Amino acid sequence: MSRQFRAVEAALAFVTFARANPRQSLQLLALGILPAIALPLSEPVFALLFLASAVLLPAAWWRVFMGRTDTASRFPLQISHDEVRVNMGFLLIHGIATLAAMIPHLIVMLLYLANPSVEMLLLSIVSLTVAPGFVWARLGPSLALAVAERRFLATRSWQPTGQIGWKLYLAWLPVLALLSLPTTFSLMQQGPVPQEPVYPVWQIAVVLGPVWTFALAFICATHAYVARHIQQMAHDAKAVGPA
Repeated sequence: MSRQFRAVEAALAFVTFARANPRQSLQLLALGILPAIALPLSEPVFALLFLASAVLLPAAWWRVFMGRTDTASRFPLQISHDEVRVNMGFLLIHGIATLAAMIPHLIVMLLYLANPSVEMLLLSIVSLTVAPGFVWARLGPSLALAVAERRFLATRSWQPTGQIGWKLYLAWLPVLALLSLPTTFSLMQQGPVPQEPVYPVWQIAVVLGPVWTFALAFICATHAYVARHIQQMAHDAKAVGPA
């Protein structure tokens, strides 16, 4: 990867990381799809597996992406200090992202109540996406750094990513669009008061598994790319020394 931050490289970071670690990446992709395979068989089993993968997979991805070789020979999903630190940081960042989305979303919802329409409903979805996405783009790399440095971090990446500016957010646009597409399509098809769709369970499983797995891998890879960029910036600053 280049020493300079590039939004395109960040958006394609998963491809770069996966090519460098093909065995581990394929293994984690398969484990990510596993909950969806269980959905047609048992919803409780699906829920349990999905919860476990949501808790354990991010730390496993970051161990691979951040070059942690101490766990290379172990089963990738485990319960260790990494998982505890990552999920503590996740809860804190999620709270900050929720607060960031609250005010603009309340304003949009008041406007929607005054004038219900598909357009206003889509705008409400945007209001729930933009601010949290920006917070996660700025703070999410702290979780990858926590795995790399083996200590609790939740806000370390905020200041360094300020030097990157909106380039960082550009790398998130593809995944934001991907995650918003199903809801947007449903609203455009069914109107401002959507009816509950009826789909075969196997169809949901086929779609849910790959989308969830690749979205999570994309997010983790982007965060790892930024985290490595932050590490490089810190290394360069130490090499230059005090002015």
